[in-house]
Amino acid sequence: GRLIRMVLYPAMVKFKYSEQLPVVYAFMTLWATICFIATMTFQGRGWVHGFFVGMSFLTQSMNPMMAVSFTLGQSAAALRLKEGHISCLNIGRIPVAGKISTMVFDKTGTITHGGMDLAGVRPVDSGRFEAEVSAKDLQNLPKNVFLQALASCHTVSTMRDGSFVGNQVEVVTVKALQWRLPGPGQARVIASPDGQMQLEVLRQLEFDHHRMTSGALVRCKETQRVLAFFKGAYDKISQIADPSSLPADYKDLCESYASQCYYVLAMSWKELQVDDAQLGDITRDSLEQGLKICGLLFFRNEMKADSREVIEELKEGGVSCVICTGDNTTTGVSIGRQCGIVSDTARVLVGELTEPDTFKASSLRWRDADDKDAEIPHWASLEHAELALSQAAFRWLVREKPEELSEMLPSVKVFGRMKPDDKIKVINLWQDYGDGVVTGMVGDGGNDCGALRTAHAGLALSEA
Repeated sequence: GRLIRMVLYPAMVKFKYSEQLPVVYAFMTLWATICFIATMTFQGRGWVHGFFVGMSFLTQSMNPMMAVSFTLGQSAAALRLKEGHISCLNIGRIPVAGKISTMVFDKTGTITHGGMDLAGVRPVDSGRFEAEVSAKDLQNLPKNVFLQALASCHTVSTMRDGSFVGNQVEVVTVKALQWRLPGPGQARVIASPDGQMQLEVLRQLEFDHHRMTSGALVRCKETQRVLAFFKGAYDKISQIADPSSLPADYKDLCESYASQCYYVLAMSWKELQVDDAQLGDITRDSLEQGLKICGLLFFRNEMKADSREVIEELKEGGVSCVICTGDNTTTGVSIGRQCGIVSDTARVLVGELTEPDTFKASSLRWRDADDKDAEIPHWASLEHAELALSQAAFRWLVREKPEELSEMLPSVKVFGRMKPDDKIKVINLWQDYGDGVVTGMVGDGGNDCGALRTAHAGLALSEA
């Protein structure tokens, strides 16, 4: 409800034109009064003639239709937008959109298509990656914990007509697996295509925006084992998983997929030795301890056909373009290069914290997005370099070094792992950067609502 209210009732934006208009009218009133008195006093053709000439001065100096004409023009612009199936919630921001100097873009659903296709999975066994399995061959996966995690760790449900409802990424995974889900009102028991394996979901753990994970507690009816499965961003899962279960090349492989514009998720698991009565009392913090990595999922997120053309037109018009995405910085840089926000020839430096916890003493470390072995002492040591910041680095700079962040802001082209509040802070930073910096935001209208509302002009690419 709060997000909807943000969209329907956007914050008022004050402009110099509106603030200075009373002063302009005061000067014009003074001038018109002087002219009226002078005409009545020195015109010498009678008070009737002088009165009408003086009134002419008044109407010329203080045109009562001035403010109405501006509003009428904005209303006419809103009608033209409506003819193009574009709804306008605040007509006062239409002329402001023509003065935008910085445009901040969300990635998924804005630069790229909203939907994703499952490209494949990469199982992990005994701390080692196994061969990649494509989406069409998921039925050939061995019947181990990774397959059970894929089949049960989701919130997808079926409607009466057999269609699936749930997160789009989870829906495409369920369709690729071809496991059978229970119907409406039935116990949540998920069965393999041949019916030989059945998984009873005892407790679902919804996606947590702070933890960046979701999970499920499942009983395998064949073995009566109770298993906990957790799914999330590969970097988040690696932080809560047992280090001994991580393959040696885990980070390199995940970043390799991310650099190819794949959306990468990791899955983890552990076995629980508890009674059913205790399952509801176990805290999520304890459940997320001692997990073991069991595999990766990677999804293909294609860029829209016209994204690069639009970005090039904006840059030719002098508009600076920035990506602010919830995905990791590696994926953001890769998409940025494809669409033209990140220069093909520029060297890209990624800023990260040496300590993931932004409230602990740490320092900012810079690495080359293409050459991981290159040592970068400081972002300003390379001329014409473009920057990308992780969420932790951004928050640390906001808190510890706001002056340096303001200095590097024009060079930052990608903000990664950004939450809704972080996107609002990015918009505020650009708005405060200098006089005349008009900032726009383009998103899909979901978790971008706060940033769309904060920007001088927000564009929601949503068909809802």
